[in-house]
Amino acid sequence: MGLFASVVVGFTFLINLLLGFTAYNNNPKSWTNRLLAILTVILASWTIFNFFALLPGNEATRLFWVRIVMLVTSPMGAVTYLLASIFPKDKFSVSNKKLSVIYAIVLVTAVMSMSPWMFTSLKNLPNENFSLTPGPAIALFAVSHLGLTTLAFIVLIKKFRQSKGRLRFQFLLFLLGNIFTFTLITVSNFVAVVFLGTIQYTFIGPTFTLFLAGFITYAIVKHRFLDIRLFVVRSVTYALLIIVLAFIYAYGFYVIGQLLLPVHSEISEFLITTFLALVMAFSFQPLRRFIQRITNNVFYQEHYDAAQLLGKMGRIMATNILIEPLTAEIIKQLLNNLKISRGAFLLLKNGNLNSKYTDGFSGDILSEKDLQILVTHVSQDKAAADGIVVFEELAEGKIKEVLRKADISVVVPLSSKKELIGLLVLGEKSSGNVYNSEDINFLEILAPELSVAIQNSESYEEIRKFNITLQQEIEKATQNLKAVNQKLKEMDQLKDEFISITSHELRTPMTAIKSYVWMVLNRHADTLTPKTHEYLDRVYKSSDRLIRLVNDMLNVSRIESGRVILTPLKFKLLDLAEDIKREVQARLAEKKQTVTVSAGDPEIMVLADREKVQQVFENLVGNSMKYSPDGSPISIEISADKGFAKVTVSDKGKGIGKDDLSKLFKKFSRVENSQIAPPEGGTGLGLYITKQFVELSGGKIWVESEMGKGSKFIFSLPLA
Repeated sequence: MGLFASVVVGFTFLINLLLGFTAYNNNPKSWTNRLLAILTVILASWTIFNFFALLPGNEATRLFWVRIVMLVTSPMGAVTYLLASIFPKDKFSVSNKKLSVIYAIVLVTAVMSMSPWMFTSLKNLPNENFSLTPGPAIALFAVSHLGLTTLAFIVLIKKFRQSKGRLRFQFLLFLLGNIFTFTLITVSNFVAVVFLGTIQYTFIGPTFTLFLAGFITYAIVKHRFLDIRLFVVRSVTYALLIIVLAFIYAYGFYVIGQLLLPVHSEISEFLITTFLALVMAFSFQPLRRFIQRITNNVFYQEHYDAAQLLGKMGRIMATNILIEPLTAEIIKQLLNNLKISRGAFLLLKNGNLNSKYTDGFSGDILSEKDLQILVTHVSQDKAAADGIVVFEELAEGKIKEVLRKADISVVVPLSSKKELIGLLVLGEKSSGNVYNSEDINFLEILAPELSVAIQNSESYEEIRKFNITLQQEIEKATQNLKAVNQKLKEMDQLKDEFISITSHELRTPMTAIKSYVWMVLNRHADTLTPKTHEYLDRVYKSSDRLIRLVNDMLNVSRIESGRVILTPLKFKLLDLAEDIKREVQARLAEKKQTVTVSAGDPEIMVLADREKVQQVFENLVGNSMKYSPDGSPISIEISADKGFAKVTVSDKGKGIGKDDLSKLFKKFSRVENSQIAPPEGGTGLGLYITKQFVELSGGKIWVESEMGKGSKFIFSLPLA
């Protein structure tokens, strides 16, 4: 056997073993993975034993290795059939009855393989060839191998026709791999040996197992059945490890043997072998770690630490409450770490697109119709893990066409409380690699946390927008109020102007009426009948009251328009109080009331407008007379305190309730439930004008009252 044949056999043996180990290690509890591992071990064993059988040697030795080949391959058809029957499930689902028949066939075939019943004899031929004489048990091997392999093909074809999407393509790959491998092996290693009597074609038999390995590898790469990078890394690691150790062992054995022990003995060879075995044992792990580190750096350049990235994502979600920076940072991290070309968040509300945040996508990612198709599929897809949709795993149809048109490779549903709130859509990887199992697992873990973070951000955004809307409404209402207030001011100004003009126009004729009536009552009283005198007296009083009303309205107009002119003079408050007493004497006599004036210091003087202060006295004394019962006393007390003169007008009326005290000095306010009902109505302007005149003069005014005990109106003015 040449060097090329040895390399091919060694490579085939190594690939089969590593593929079996990787399959089993991926999921040891899965019977699909177990049977795949067993099949690869059978293929690897057949490869190496077939190589031994083809080596030059005596007829007995070569016949022994041929029988070993038949022994290790006797369960090949059965394992292939069982794998086809349960793939891709994890549980062993073959019936006991069928399994018993298969076990019996395999057991009998295996026993017969080592007896002359399988091959009676072997005869060496020139050119290292040999011929075999088959025995009667070869028919049983044909039934076991060809029959069960054919049944496996039938099962795979049936499953292929019934399956869809990812599974359909996986079945196709396994079917093609089995067809190519077992058909070619049957021709080269069974038909040629049994019917043509030659072994010159058996050399290429092991190479055909690479078809099966190749198709399985392609299924791994395209459909995440296993992670191809893990397989490649381990294959390269252990291949390099075996080569290095083999070189060290062989070279060490040669050097030590040549230098130290030129004459070999059994003991010396044993010691050398033992020493080198110890060297290999102690150097295996360090060498393995070193080579593994190198291969990881080569094959895992795009590798990321999923746990570390999840922690980083968690910090981003915890520190970003606004939706835009949150989605932008999440997409950025996904694109940078998973090496993805583009990504986007499509946030939904009631199943419709509410907002989107993209990086790498241009324009509308999905039309409204395509989005609804995708949302419906994601909502109804119970088979996918957490609903994640992978383009490569979809069967041809509407969904795959939608994703193809939008250049979307993965769709991650974002759900909260069983409600779909959005989709995370990702494009293909920048390297051209597919999304492997590590990527999908990472996205499955990230999705729930991301859903909560986005819902929190959306809730905050709704509150923030509501606050903005509320602020806008408040500003709008404020502007409306300002406009209304401006109109009210304009109307109030018009009202003041109207009152001023009307008052001026009314006062002149009313003054004339009052004067003429006074002249008639005082100069021609003896010519009037009692009835006429009574009527004219009413006219006079009404005219006087109306003139006072007009004067009040004029004063209010001047006060609010800022046209009140004060002429400060020094005068004695006691003199002014005595003047007021004399002016109201006639009215006091009508109600049998009395007014007393007293001053702690008769010389108390103030600096104020005498006319305005006189009107203050008239209003306060007039109110006391009006609201006090007949025959009750009224007092005016003058004192000085801390730079101010204080005047107190007291009466013995019914008093003012606490609820009404705050209304007294307001414009047009009247206290209904105070003192006694007045015989005549008022305008509600007197106390308002009084307060304004006192404050304009630099003083203050207030009232003290208790129901049933009368009232005290007190005002102060600056001393002169």
